[in-house]
Amino acid sequence: MVGRRWLSQIQDELVLFSSLEQSPDAVALLNSHLQGNGDYCGTAQCLEGLFFYQMAREWRELSDGGVSSFMMMIMEAQALGPGPAARFERALLLKIKHTITNDPFSRPQAVLNAARRIRLGVERRSTSDFYNGVRDFAGCLNQAEKSSFGLFHAFISVFEFAVTYVLCVASPHKAIVLPWSWAMLHLPRIMQSHAKSQLTSKEIRTHMSALNIINAIFSTLLQQINVYLDNGILRFQGFGRAYRSAGAMIVINKRRSTELLSTIILNTDTWPNQASEYRDMRTLTHSTLRSNMSQGMSLDLYDKDKFRLSCIRAYEPYNDKDGLCVITLNDEVTPRPLRPFIDGKAMFSTLSEIVTLANLASTPDPTRPGEAQQGEEYTESELNVIVDVQKRWRKVMKAYPINRRYLQTPAGQYTVQLVEVCNRVFASGVVAFWPIQQKLIMRKVIFTDLFNLIMALDGVLGHLRELNGDRSSTTTTPLPRWKSSR
Repeated sequence: MVGRRWLSQIQDELVLFSSLEQSPDAVALLNSHLQGNGDYCGTAQCLEGLFFYQMAREWRELSDGGVSSFMMMIMEAQALGPGPAARFERALLLKIKHTITNDPFSRPQAVLNAARRIRLGVERRSTSDFYNGVRDFAGCLNQAEKSSFGLFHAFISVFEFAVTYVLCVASPHKAIVLPWSWAMLHLPRIMQSHAKSQLTSKEIRTHMSALNIINAIFSTLLQQINVYLDNGILRFQGFGRAYRSAGAMIVINKRRSTELLSTIILNTDTWPNQASEYRDMRTLTHSTLRSNMSQGMSLDLYDKDKFRLSCIRAYEPYNDKDGLCVITLNDEVTPRPLRPFIDGKAMFSTLSEIVTLANLASTPDPTRPGEAQQGEEYTESELNVIVDVQKRWRKVMKAYPINRRYLQTPAGQYTVQLVEVCNRVFASGVVAFWPIQQKLIMRKVIFTDLFNLIMALDGVLGHLRELNGDRSSTTTTPLPRWKSSR
């Protein structure tokens, strides 16, 4: 139980939920450690085991979450590397096939297979696979039940990955503008491919058609989701983050949606010889942004220069953890069309720098002394620390069986129930906005006075059950028949 709780906390940080509460650099560094650092091999294997455990023991909760929960589980498995991700996705699709039988077009495996086709198209640099994957993914999401979009940020991540790839292969400047979080989490995966990177003009036009599909379907989904949110049919969740209020979930998802659409427009606005489809895409995006703007965001949609500056300022709430960044794909200086971003205080980086940062954990540390790698003897101070830690753990281990026995008693069961009630009540409604001090006072009352009252009532009820049992046994037992003495 303790081990799973510890692993679940790591699991919550495998995928970027929002730069408001997470650091993209930290998430990328964690993924790199789990994939390429041998010191974390045991942790990665335990996490993979946890994923299979959750699929087996928590299948009902995953199924109730719908296709978005399956997508999130696959994304978390991808943080462990291609091997664990392929094993888990294969097992998940097989279980879905044998347990969920809905309309073939809207079944979860159709969405998951389409997302997998997008990844394969990027890995193989296959234009047809990528385009067909985007088209199928958009069609499946359009047909799927919107009530199953509780973890909508999982779909946003798929769209972000696809948009990043299209911008990389289609940009005429050999430079793009991306949020820093996209650069750290998506660019290294895209650049891992050893397939050809030079595409023909026809293939680039096909990728642009895929970008147009993404923009159109995402705008449509946002309009539909807003209706479902207003009607109470859909409620956003934060996988493993149940403590967040529904209002915070809406703000986070709207911010990421706005950043996705604005990133597309910021890049295509700098491209020369724009066709009519670009103008139509820009009109649709502006209409969607006006109705989907998150609280605290203010974008000027009527002037390109003001729109660019307002987009740069929109990342200020992230406190330098995220922001718009100009990235040169050929490691040269910033091209002229993108220099206004630098003048507007946007960040600048090269592709090689980003790939180096993202893969920093998987490279050996050159400063580590060779004696330590060969198992050098510990110093006296290190041995003292090791002995102290071992003593502490022996004391902790003695408490485990005591805690298990306590949880099997009525008092322990009541304690668990009160903890669940507190977590549920304090995370919803007006109580969620109480100050921490007031919540602590209420918990103190619940686990002292209320707990003692519950235990007293349990004792009274126990005596009443015993009395009721004695009375029923007295009335139902037949009287003995006396034999005659004659």
